[in-house]
Amino acid sequence: MKFKNILFLIFPAATLAGGFFFLRELAVPEVAVATVTRGTATLTATGNVTVIPALEAQVRATEKGTVIEFEHKEGDRVKKGDLIARLDAGNLPFQLQQLENNLARLRERRKIGPSAQATRDYVRGEMEASEKLHGKGYLTGSALLDVKARLARMDVDLLIERINLDYDERGLEIQVAQLRDQLGRYEMRAPLDGVIMTPACVRGDIVFAGNSITKISSTRKLVKVEVNQDDLAAVRASTRVSVTFAAHNGSYEGVVDNLVPVGDSKTQRFTVFLKMKTLPEGLLSGQTGEAAFIANQRANALLVPVNALMGESVYVVREGRTQRRKVETGYISVLTAEIRSGLEAGEQVVVRDVDLQRDGARVQPKSVQR
Repeated sequence: MKFKNILFLIFPAATLAGGFFFLRELAVPEVAVATVTRGTATLTATGNVTVIPALEAQVRATEKGTVIEFEHKEGDRVKKGDLIARLDAGNLPFQLQQLENNLARLRERRKIGPSAQATRDYVRGEMEASEKLHGKGYLTGSALLDVKARLARMDVDLLIERINLDYDERGLEIQVAQLRDQLGRYEMRAPLDGVIMTPACVRGDIVFAGNSITKISSTRKLVKVEVNQDDLAAVRASTRVSVTFAAHNGSYEGVVDNLVPVGDSKTQRFTVFLKMKTLPEGLLSGQTGEAAFIANQRANALLVPVNALMGESVYVVREGRTQRRKVETGYISVLTAEIRSGLEAGEQVVVRDVDLQRDGARVQPKSVQR
């Protein structure tokens, strides 16, 4: 009987102890870890990226008038020279049509030839006949001279008529060109290939010379980087740059193209323009990202993800427990940090919620992709 009582007491106790240890194992938290590897350590300086249009142009009215044509909306793509808007030019189109008709008639007349040409040809034939008659003694010398004088006067008349025709044609050409130029001031055309931005008028609006019609933003993009003055030592002409864009996966390579020599006195930042090898499809002006200027590199270095660092230490996971370890860092880039001492290749370090860890805590390591 006593033995049964002892068993009755031992069994619940063992069950409770087993349940405690089972729950304890369930309560061990998972931590994200990455393996310390060897690779190329990179010293970088970083900057904030903004995508801007290579060019922007305001399309403005050059005359006062009523908008009679404006069919574009924001986002429309246009080519250089495309008509953006047209203003009412009054009777100028009618005047131009009249001048162009007059010029066309004058040119047709010139194809026919001067009106004096036929008379001159007749007198020329008369002179040739008179010379034959004179040679045979049938015509006096004075009569032949009269015919020659008439031919000379006809040559002068013909020359004068040709000069007048040339003068009239040139005058009409000048008038047509001037009127076309004047009419062109009532037409606003795209100064570059680009995209319509913020239309400032609609059909029927009255605009004055200098009023904005719309703005056109170039389809060609520039990558601008703002860099702290402390990082300028890493920024030189042709320095390699790795750029990540917030709305696009992957990184894109480029080089420093131009450093604006004057910085912002308030922010102590300098503007750098990049020459990119490629850009992501669908990249839009105004999008942002981050640039890493590659100042130096060291091969066969111990590397950890940069987010494993907590000041001058990391958390190593060993035999299911965390161990805070002091490290000496070397080159640091956007993604990785070089470890000069304090770690060995193959060890695992915590890479997420590092500030929530504590030394000696039990954890379940879970490897993550770097």
